[in-house]
Amino acid sequence: MARAFSPILRSTAQNLMDALLPGHCNFCGPFTDELHLAGLCGDCGRSIKLYPQGLSCEVCALPIHRGTRCLTCRRRRPPFLSVDAVGDYQGRLAAMIKRLKFGAARPLARSLGALLAERTKEPLVRKKLVLVRKLIPMPLDPDRLRQRGFNQSALVARYLAEVTRLQLDEQALKRRCGHAPQIGRSASQRRFLPADAFVCVGHRVWGRHVVLLDDVITTGSSLRAATRCLMEAGALGVRCLVVARTPNPAQGIG
Repeated sequence: MARAFSPILRSTAQNLMDALLPGHCNFCGPFTDELHLAGLCGDCGRSIKLYPQGLSCEVCALPIHRGTRCLTCRRRRPPFLSVDAVGDYQGRLAAMIKRLKFGAARPLARSLGALLAERTKEPLVRKKLVLVRKLIPMPLDPDRLRQRGFNQSALVARYLAEVTRLQLDEQALKRRCGHAPQIGRSASQRRFLPADAFVCVGHRVWGRHVVLLDDVITTGSSLRAATRCLMEAGALGVRCLVVARTPNPAQGIG
């Protein structure tokens, strides 16, 4: 019963904080500028550099000047159908993600979720992702989850589920113990992550199109491995949403 009511309790607690701190920005603290997005003041919201609509690869979200796909994705398409991202992993956006992950600034998940919802509003409708109704956050290694105490992608996904018609499912995909974390590894090391790094509860995704949400994409190895696991479990297709993409102008993530 407590688990069933936990999302309601979380929303109630956040609404109470918003009422008690009406002029509070989750990133910079008290402010006088009007609210830009959930939990962000106007200055912080405007300082985030968003990807221009229509100027990124439709498959991996790499910024491109022309065409719909980057060279890498034209040569070898990844297993997922597409990636939609808010912007580059740098500046204010990177600082917010780091503060959430490593500083336990959980209210920032709401701000990042709002940014993602605003950024993907048009793709959600255009690609009919709102009809998919299955949103799966990228899982953490169990040891890292115990150390951190929360999954930052799940926190962002919870807010996104609140403001869209996507159905959140935090139990469909799990990460196995024993696989080295991607943080601190080189790009070449990151590219190799086996599909057995994940385990999927087949009946939760079988015959369904799903949306996989992660906070940051670098080489795309985690998204590829997780997608393969979901597809092997019976998912019909996987589209990915990420808050930020590590700048990688030389190549895509295919």
